[in-house]
Amino acid sequence: MKLKQTKSNTSFYETFSDLIFATMAIFVLLMIVFMVQINLSQSVDELLEKIKKETTELKHEEKNLEKKNEQLSKLEKSKQSVQQYNFEVVIAVDTTGSMQWELDQLTNTIGLIGKILPKIGQSVKMGVIAYRRDEHNRADIKVFPLQVIKDDDTDGKKSFRKIHGFVSRLRAQPGSAPIEEAMDQALKMFSNSESFTGHQTFMLLGDVGPYEDRYRDQLIDGRNREQEKGMINQLKLWTEESLHRNLLILFSGDDEIGKTSGNQHQKFVESRKFFEQLATEAGQPQGFTSNHAEMIPQLLSVILK
Repeated sequence: MKLKQTKSNTSFYETFSDLIFATMAIFVLLMIVFMVQINLSQSVDELLEKIKKETTELKHEEKNLEKKNEQLSKLEKSKQSVQQYNFEVVIAVDTTGSMQWELDQLTNTIGLIGKILPKIGQSVKMGVIAYRRDEHNRADIKVFPLQVIKDDDTDGKKSFRKIHGFVSRLRAQPGSAPIEEAMDQALKMFSNSESFTGHQTFMLLGDVGPYEDRYRDQLIDGRNREQEKGMINQLKLWTEESLHRNLLILFSGDDEIGKTSGNQHQKFVESRKFFEQLATEAGQPQGFTSNHAEMIPQLLSVILK
């Protein structure tokens, strides 16, 4: 026996209502998605704007840092420039024998250097030691103490005339050369390396080393060799105390080597070796020269090194 089944008929209105409801649900869902997209888009735009703003600020800060670094660099260069153009120059010169031509050259050199340096230097000081022993073995050392040389326009050439007049009055006379004593006095003239900021230049001008203990020609002995070592070590220590200490070791005895003989010839040969060794052992082999005809450019280049 079959059971009787009941038919379920859905009305048009129910179907239409379901359709409307589904449509509205989809519409609401789309609206939600649309709003989310709008909010997300706004958030991204705001984030991009914020990043752009922060990037601009960082670039501005970077430019400020670059300006500050540039200012610091200029200050440092300015400081170095002032330090660089503080000069101290001390010259030890032999005034014995046939040194008059060299003394005249030195007068011309001082005349030019003494005018140029004050125009480019923050502070310029110069000193001179003129050394010899007379025939009685008495020291005849003339000293122009280290003192400020000013620009001509500043003091009416007073400071320049003092040093130029001192050198121009020097005269070569017979005698022996106490070079070790002269160099010692010259190096002690300089300001202490710890308290001085700038360039210091020592110039030695002569034709004989520490081989004239008396007014006579002599054999070079052990005592003379000890004097050599003492002077070499002293000058080496002086240059090592500062990176801004320079040398001009000018040997003027090449002509004497060519026209002498015996002990005298040997004295000048050894003197040339000694002058060269002074510069080499002090770490400045380029500071030695025997070309005294180029005294002015040589000294100026060493001072401004």
